[in-house]
Formats: sequence, C-alpha cells, structure tokens
Amino acid sequence: TVPFARYVAQHRGSLAGTLLDESGGPVPGAAVLVYPIDERYRGLSAQRIRYVVSSPFGDYAATGLRPGHYPVATLVGVELGAWYDAEVLREIDAAAVLVSIDATRQTILNLRVT
Repeated sequence: TVPFARYVAQHRGSLAGTLLDESGGPVPGAAVLVYPIDERYRGLSAQRIRYVVSSPFGDYAATGLRPGHYPVATLVGVELGAWYDAEVLREIDAAAVLVSIDATRQTILNLRVT
C-alpha cells in the first residue's frame, strides 16, 4: 500500500508565484488567499482554504490543494480570519483571479498588489 502522505502528495496540486508591486518589484510579507470556488467548501471548518504570506523576496506557495478551480486574491486591509465570513469572501471575490489546480503539476501565478 502507498503511505497516506505520499498518496496526498501525488494527488494534490500546488500554486506558487511572486507578488509584485505596480513598478514590478517584489512585495514581501503580503497575504494571499486561495479558496475553493464551490461555496460548500468554505467556512470555519474549510480545509481547502489556504492563507499564505509572501517571502522577503515576494514569493509565495500554497500546497496540498485538491484539483479544481480556486479564486486567488491578495489581501490588503482584511482582518486575519475575516474570509470565513461569507459576505467578506464575496467582497474578496470581486478582485480575485480564477486558477485551475491540477494534481499532476504546480500552477504558477504572479500577482500584482495595488
């Protein structure tokens, strides 16, 4: 049998990229939210939501994502954990970029922080 950790690694995708400012420079310490498009998988017990912070070089990575479609948004002025509120998440949706996650490869998405 295949150990569970290896099974998950083989059947989950990841998203990575760099956060850039308006002049194309890296944005360190900025928040990125990756969440499922299907509202059934949102909320306090959601295991498909990923909150990550960019490195000192502006890089970010969200791992362990099930295959599917995910909105991705940079968070500016959003209180930590506020995205578990459906109304706040709908507001975040307006500025999100939709990506498709595949279990067989890493998806790359560079984002602009305005």
